[in-house]
Amino acid sequence: MDEHLVDCVNCDHTQLSKHFSVSLPENPSWNLCHALIIGASYTDFRSFGDLKGHSKKILPENSNPFLQVSQTHATRIDEVYKIRNYLSHYSASSRRALFHVYKTTYTMQRFLEPGQFVLAYDAQRLWAYFDAFEGASNDMKAWY
Repeated sequence: MDEHLVDCVNCDHTQLSKHFSVSLPENPSWNLCHALIIGASYTDFRSFGDLKGHSKKILPENSNPFLQVSQTHATRIDEVYKIRNYLSHYSASSRRALFHVYKTTYTMQRFLEPGQFVLAYDAQRLWAYFDAFEGASNDMKAWY
Protein backbone atom coordinates (compact mmCIF):
# COMPACT_ATOMS: atom_id res chain seq x y z
CA MET A 1 0.00 0.00 0.00
CA ASP A 2 2.80 2.44 0.73
CA GLU A 3 4.09 2.13 -2.86
CA HIS A 4 0.67 3.14 -4.09
CA LEU A 5 0.73 6.10 -1.72
CA VAL A 6 4.07 7.15 -3.21
CA ASP A 7 2.67 6.74 -6.73
CA CYS A 8 -0.25 9.02 -5.87
CA VAL A 9 2.01 11.68 -4.37
CA ASN A 10 4.25 11.45 -7.39
CA CYS A 11 1.23 12.35 -9.54
CA ASP A 12 0.11 15.26 -7.34
CA HIS A 13 2.65 16.52 -4.84
CA THR A 14 1.01 19.85 -3.97
CA GLN A 15 -0.24 18.72 -0.54
CA LEU A 16 3.08 17.01 0.24
CA SER A 17 4.91 20.27 -0.45
CA LYS A 18 2.60 22.09 1.97
CA HIS A 19 2.83 19.33 4.60
CA PHE A 20 6.63 19.48 4.72
CA SER A 21 6.86 23.20 3.85
CA VAL A 22 9.29 22.48 1.03
CA SER A 23 9.37 23.23 -2.66
CA LEU A 24 9.53 20.27 -4.95
CA PRO A 25 10.50 20.14 -8.60
CA GLU A 26 7.61 20.19 -11.05
CA ASN A 27 8.14 16.49 -11.78
CA PRO A 28 9.71 14.98 -8.65
CA SER A 29 11.19 11.53 -9.01
CA TRP A 30 9.49 8.52 -7.43
CA ASN A 31 12.57 8.08 -5.21
CA LEU A 32 12.32 11.65 -3.90
CA CYS A 33 8.60 11.17 -3.11
CA HIS A 34 9.39 7.85 -1.42
CA ALA A 35 12.16 9.42 0.65
CA LEU A 36 9.87 12.23 1.84
CA ILE A 37 6.94 9.94 2.70
CA ILE A 38 8.61 6.80 3.97
CA GLY A 39 12.10 8.04 4.79
CA ALA A 40 15.00 5.79 5.54
CA SER A 41 13.22 3.94 8.33
CA TYR A 42 10.53 1.31 8.43
CA THR A 43 7.04 2.81 8.25
CA ASP A 44 4.21 0.75 9.67
CA PHE A 45 0.58 1.68 9.24
CA ARG A 46 -1.29 -0.01 12.09
CA SER A 47 -4.64 0.00 10.30
CA PHE A 48 -6.26 1.08 7.09
CA GLY A 49 -7.59 4.09 8.99
CA ASP A 50 -4.01 5.00 9.91
CA LEU A 51 -3.00 4.81 6.24
CA LYS A 52 -6.06 6.82 5.20
CA GLY A 53 -5.32 9.47 7.83
CA HIS A 54 -1.73 9.77 6.65
CA SER A 55 -2.87 10.01 3.04
CA LYS A 56 -5.12 12.96 3.97
CA LYS A 57 -2.06 14.85 5.21
CA ILE A 58 -0.03 14.42 2.04
CA LEU A 59 -2.58 14.08 -0.79
CA PRO A 60 -5.18 16.58 -1.96
CA GLU A 61 -8.70 15.26 -1.47
CA ASN A 62 -9.36 15.15 -5.21
CA SER A 63 -6.16 13.10 -5.72
CA ASN A 64 -6.65 10.62 -2.89
CA PRO A 65 -7.99 7.20 -3.94
CA PHE A 66 -7.62 5.88 -0.37
CA LEU A 67 -10.70 7.90 0.59
CA GLN A 68 -12.76 5.81 -1.85
CA VAL A 69 -12.24 2.49 -0.03
CA SER A 70 -15.45 1.32 1.62
CA GLN A 71 -15.61 0.84 5.36
CA THR A 72 -16.47 -2.85 4.84
CA HIS A 73 -13.25 -3.45 2.92
CA ALA A 74 -11.23 -1.36 5.36
CA THR A 75 -12.57 -3.36 8.32
CA ARG A 76 -11.59 -6.68 6.74
CA ILE A 77 -8.15 -5.34 5.84
CA ASP A 78 -7.72 -4.26 9.45
CA GLU A 79 -8.47 -7.85 10.52
CA VAL A 80 -5.66 -9.01 8.25
CA TYR A 81 -3.35 -6.43 9.86
CA LYS A 82 -4.18 -7.91 13.28
CA ILE A 83 -3.49 -11.43 12.04
CA ARG A 84 -0.21 -10.26 10.49
CA ASN A 85 0.77 -8.47 13.68
CA TYR A 86 0.11 -11.57 15.77
CA LEU A 87 2.10 -13.77 13.40
CA SER A 88 4.96 -11.27 13.38
CA HIS A 89 5.28 -10.88 17.14
CA TYR A 90 3.33 -13.60 18.97
CA SER A 91 3.03 -11.08 21.79
CA ALA A 92 0.33 -11.12 24.44
CA SER A 93 -1.04 -7.77 23.24
CA SER A 94 -1.23 -8.85 19.59
CA ARG A 95 -2.98 -12.05 20.68
CA ARG A 96 -5.51 -10.03 22.74
CA ALA A 97 -6.16 -7.71 19.79
CA LEU A 98 -6.75 -10.66 17.46
CA PHE A 99 -8.93 -12.47 19.99
CA HIS A 100 -10.97 -9.28 20.37
CA VAL A 101 -11.69 -9.47 16.61
CA TYR A 102 -12.66 -13.14 16.99
CA LYS A 103 -15.06 -12.34 19.84
CA THR A 104 -16.66 -9.14 18.53
CA THR A 105 -16.88 -9.94 14.84
CA TYR A 106 -17.26 -13.73 14.83
CA THR A 107 -18.69 -14.33 18.36
CA MET A 108 -15.98 -16.89 19.08
CA GLN A 109 -15.28 -17.90 22.65
CA ARG A 110 -11.89 -19.50 22.19
CA PHE A 111 -8.72 -18.45 20.43
CA LEU A 112 -7.73 -20.22 17.23
CA GLU A 113 -4.37 -19.88 15.59
CA PRO A 114 -4.70 -17.79 12.42
CA GLY A 115 -4.23 -20.74 10.06
CA GLN A 116 -7.10 -22.61 11.70
CA PHE A 117 -9.21 -19.47 11.80
CA VAL A 118 -8.87 -18.49 8.13
CA LEU A 119 -9.23 -22.06 6.83
CA ALA A 120 -12.33 -22.93 8.89
CA TYR A 121 -15.64 -23.27 7.04
CA ASP A 122 -13.96 -24.24 3.76
CA ALA A 123 -11.66 -21.19 3.92
CA GLN A 124 -14.57 -18.74 3.62
CA ARG A 125 -12.72 -16.22 5.79
CA LEU A 126 -9.58 -16.48 3.70
CA TRP A 127 -11.60 -15.76 0.56
CA ALA A 128 -13.37 -12.89 2.32
CA TYR A 129 -9.96 -11.36 3.04
CA PHE A 130 -8.88 -11.74 -0.59
CA ASP A 131 -12.20 -10.18 -1.62
CA ALA A 132 -11.59 -7.23 0.72
CA PHE A 133 -8.24 -6.45 -0.88
CA GLU A 134 -9.67 -6.89 -4.36
CA GLY A 135 -12.66 -4.73 -3.41
CA ALA A 136 -10.42 -2.01 -1.98
CA SER A 137 -8.39 -2.09 -5.17
CA ASN A 138 -11.57 -1.76 -7.25
CA ASP A 139 -12.79 1.09 -5.03
CA MET A 140 -9.51 2.89 -5.67
CA LYS A 141 -9.53 2.12 -9.40
CA ALA A 142 -13.00 3.69 -9.66
CA TRP A 143 -11.37 6.95 -8.60
CA TYR A 144 -9.09 6.87 -11.62
